Amino acid sequence: MANTSAHTRARIKEFYQDRMEKFKSGKIETEPTYADVAREFHVSYDQARNACIGRTTAKKGKDSAKRSHSRRPTANTVENEARSIFELYEHEYKATLLQMQKDKNLSVNERVKLLTTLADGKAKMQRVEIEHHLKRADANVVSRLVRLFQPDATDTDVVKYYKEAAEMLRIEESSK
Repeated sequence: MANTSAHTRARIKEFYQDRMEKFKSGKIETEPTYADVAREFHVSYDQARNACIGRTTAKKGKDSAKRSHSRRPTANTVENEARSIFELYEHEYKATLLQMQKDKNLSVNERVKLLTTLADGKAKMQRVEIEHHLKRADANVVSRLVRLFQPDATDTDVVKYYKEAAEMLRIEESSK
């Protein structure tokens, strides 16, 4: 679409959308095609199709390779996104509980169902969070081992003990 101006692309897109609306409303019998649009505006089929779907050209070459490489997620961005997911869930969990407290029109059955659903969701999110912190597929095994020796350990305790043990192992291995 190097030869198609932004103004022409906008006109093509508007024309195509207008024709599609008329077809859907029954004002015209035939569905508009990209070939029809191309003939109407004296452009190639690909130019018409790209304009109709809103695609524009991008520069090719070294600059685009650098841009695409810089957009790859790094370990820090993945970690931050995962952290924000847990924080978002925690925020929504608390907001839902507050809303339930304020809403006096909920019946007891509805409250029990909501609380059960929230508790199940909270337990699942905590398991996922532990796996995320431990970064291991067998995180639930580690969790059970900790709770075997300390049955009242919370999920945050499990993560804390794991981090302490990992740090102790790292120190032991570095001193060898």
